Amino acid sequence: MQLFYRKYGNGIPIIALHGLYASYYNWIGLARELSGQYQLILPDLRNHGRSAHSTNHSYTAMSNDLLELLDELAIDKAILMGHSMGGKVAMYFALKHSDRVRGLVVEDISPLAYLPESKNAIFHQNIIRALKNLPIDKTRKEIQNILYQKLPDRALSQFLLKNLQRAKNGTLQWRINLDILAENLPNIMDGIVTEGTIPFNAPSLFIKGSTSAYITEKDEKAIREFFPHSAISSIDDGG
Repeated sequence: MQLFYRKYGNGIPIIALHGLYASYYNWIGLARELSGQYQLILPDLRNHGRSAHSTNHSYTAMSNDLLELLDELAIDKAILMGHSMGGKVAMYFALKHSDRVRGLVVEDISPLAYLPESKNAIFHQNIIRALKNLPIDKTRKEIQNILYQKLPDRALSQFLLKNLQRAKNGTLQWRINLDILAENLPNIMDGIVTEGTIPFNAPSLFIKGSTSAYITEKDEKAIREFFPHSAISSIDDGG
């Protein structure tokens, strides 16, 4: 699948991959800071932003999209930087196509699976349920107030509502492919390593929030096993 993307700066290429419910736009601030030294490529992953929708939302499919993007841009090797779901895409790609990756930066996500009953999986189940039940035939203000009741975290709610766009007929619609993301949530929560996975041997940096549950001791063990040349950095009081 051909992905929509934005490009900033020149130099060694960094592909920045956004998380679930997000888009290329979330990386713009960082891209502007780094564009004096690097070339930043910010794609929208499938079923997100301005990229096409598909019934297939697997890490294999998203990795193939990324490979197609590198080939389209004639990039032999890039640094991959990914947050959340985008971090899993980056890890999966690095393990499958190590010859195309200079290095890896992963933010707050593990290569292991999050079980359906885990706090992390339940968090996303609640978000998907809230969005699917949200009446979007109202004004933005009314929709926002309804979502605040379901998801009291206002910063999170405002972030999610950035996915509402105005259709040609004037009605609001979801930019993300909400039904397919809901259907594929177990796949999104799944791990990206299996028995026989060959470790990625280029430099890797994993960044986690000290109060986040997305990278635990068990996850750190797996990170060091599959990404042996990695460092793990924790941001104090980071969620």
